[in-house]
Amino acid sequence: MESLFLHYFISLGLWIYALIFIGMIIEGETFLFASIYLAHLDYLNLNILIAVVFTGIVFSDFFWYFIGGHLEKKSQFAKKWMGKVSGTLDKRLEKNPVSTLFIMRFTLIYHGVLMRAGALDIPLISYLKTIIVSSIAWVSLIGGIAYFSSAYLDLFKKYLKYGETALLIGIIIFLFISHLISKYARKGIENNNVS
Repeated sequence: MESLFLHYFISLGLWIYALIFIGMIIEGETFLFASIYLAHLDYLNLNILIAVVFTGIVFSDFFWYFIGGHLEKKSQFAKKWMGKVSGTLDKRLEKNPVSTLFIMRFTLIYHGVLMRAGALDIPLISYLKTIIVSSIAWVSLIGGIAYFSSAYLDLFKKYLKYGETALLIGIIIFLFISHLISKYARKGIENNNVS
């Protein structure tokens, strides 16, 4: 496969897994998609990658949860601002934390939801169970899209000059699906407020 960045990527050796771990904490979707894609093409070890990805996801989810709890206790400004912005979300988190956290895993505001869960002091055991189940579903969806994007790359090789194009298409599809799920979740929240 021709690539603009792959030779730099390969030269990092095992450090690439540390980069993926950090990427999972900051912006999980892109790093997850790209790393599964490259693992399918045998540039990464899939077993190590899965361990790194899940460790990064769990660390990230706990990080945002504890940041939310810390800001709620230590910063009056953050407490006041978050209370105004997330009134509807707070009601849903308090009433149905498991389903809310699960659905929000597939939206672009997930880190904010985790911060609110921490600020509302959602029970840690319930939180842990939910993030594990939602992470498995999320990784399966993103990993599946990445896997099939790379699996069909050979079929489209004469049409694609660089493998990054297939990766970009997969990311666009993922963002579109996330947008649809976010829109559906927003409608559900609005319907709960009306009730």
